[in-house]
Amino acid sequence: MTSKLAMPAVLTVGIVMGVIIGAALPRPQTAYGPPPDSRSQTSTSEPPQPDIFSMRKMAAARDVKGLATILSEGQFASRLVAANFLAEMVPLPASETLLMHAVGELRADREGGRLRLYSTGYVDWLELADNRLVVHVGSTQIQATKVRLTHDWEGNEQHWQDHQKEWAGLREEHANLEKRLARETGIPTDVNELRERLERANEILDLMDGAVYVTPANGGLQLQDPLYHREAFLFPSNSGVRAEWHGDTVDANNVTLLRGLAPVPTDGPAVPPANWQSRFDSVYSLAEGEILRWVRTPFIAERRYYTQRLPYYQNMTNKPSPLYLSFRWDGALRQWTLAMHECTLGSVLWELGLRHYEMDGPRELLQLQLGGDWIVRTETPVEQGLRELESILEGELGRRIRFLRQTVEREAIVVRGRFDRRYLEGHEGEDTIYLFAGDVPGGQMSAGGSGSIAGMLDVLGDRFNRPIVSEAEGLDGHVSYQAFLPALFVRRPGSKGSVPVPGDEEKLDSALVNLTRQTSLEFSRETRLFTMRLVTEIDEPSDANAASPPSR
Repeated sequence: MTSKLAMPAVLTVGIVMGVIIGAALPRPQTAYGPPPDSRSQTSTSEPPQPDIFSMRKMAAARDVKGLATILSEGQFASRLVAANFLAEMVPLPASETLLMHAVGELRADREGGRLRLYSTGYVDWLELADNRLVVHVGSTQIQATKVRLTHDWEGNEQHWQDHQKEWAGLREEHANLEKRLARETGIPTDVNELRERLERANEILDLMDGAVYVTPANGGLQLQDPLYHREAFLFPSNSGVRAEWHGDTVDANNVTLLRGLAPVPTDGPAVPPANWQSRFDSVYSLAEGEILRWVRTPFIAERRYYTQRLPYYQNMTNKPSPLYLSFRWDGALRQWTLAMHECTLGSVLWELGLRHYEMDGPRELLQLQLGGDWIVRTETPVEQGLRELESILEGELGRRIRFLRQTVEREAIVVRGRFDRRYLEGHEGEDTIYLFAGDVPGGQMSAGGSGSIAGMLDVLGDRFNRPIVSEAEGLDGHVSYQAFLPALFVRRPGSKGSVPVPGDEEKLDSALVNLTRQTSLEFSRETRLFTMRLVTEIDEPSDANAASPPSR
């Protein structure tokens, strides 16, 4: 882990220092701006905007003059980054933030008796001493109360280039922010407005770099990942290190932190005790007459033994526990859903049989985090399941959330004609029907399977948040399909909630055209009356005691 002083939270200092330095130093002739004798001829040209890699090299070489030039002449985004690097060069007290860069696997242990965080691809590391972070860089020790940790999983420059391509959307959002700010002159004098700009720019940089923040907390370490909205806590234990991660606990001599800070024992999973299955079954089963169960966090240790046996984890060396499992119960437990994100209220409604287009309500309710797993009795009527869910939420959380039936006008996808199988060019004779937008299927598969044609169309409607109205013939036939469709909702920087994907209208039209090419069915978008559920909450508090989940 290479270490240097970094101040994402004090860019204001960098701007002030940069302005002072820029005013005091002569302007150099560099590749990042026009030479002095040509400025009068290029005053209307675009300000310099070097890429972040170039500025990192300048900072590593301590090229203060070059960074000062960018700060005074560059575009807004470049100025923010230059100000950040200039702030890093200012001597700061031990209480400020340090920047560390990990290479390879991120691990924790207690070598030497103290809680230690290190990476397998570099010699630098940090430890917890007297509730402070001590960063070891060679023979030098630096104290801090916060560390900004960036992580190069592969340990090569190509990985970083691929990482930048992966976050092209964030870079575009960053550019749009810059254009908006460029219409305003100079740096704002209002402190709150300046802070908002700087926090927003830092937030985007954090997401692009995959930054993790490390601080002391309750005698251990707290790690926060703003990209995945995950956090892990590391504590000393008799075994070595105890890692707590969203209801899951790992206690081992050495712990490896995977993406999203998911902890796993470095030496591999522990051997399950002989009676683990009976303990798991006692928690993950429905009693006679029970139709819905919420198994809340913290998870029992036997859950990890169960997940290690799932087909999803085959051929995986390190097996992080999923944050959310759902099951169907017909007298025996049948695993249904596995996700690396926490369960939300919208997820439970889907488990009870509602599609996305059948739910509406405030985002804060639909995105309400319901940490844990859910078990649904097979063939439970939707209405009965909703009533039971209302009772569980009131009893466990003290919240009177209701699911009201309402009839509304909304756009639907209407299907007409008769199914007649056709093939895409280059896919002649294949059994698979492809759901995709654009010219050819490809990219990351979002769904797939086999079943009725009507069931395949339901996948399309669910993805684009519209009901399917069938006026077609021959939809009972059996097909195999693969969907390469955009996610219905995406996360935006700085928000734990999700928002609709931009450009869905064009993608839907393209997907319908491509489906017609393969099925001969005709599709149109029409307004129809439709029954859905409005998620709402009654303001009056419940008398239920929701202080904590029952012990298991």
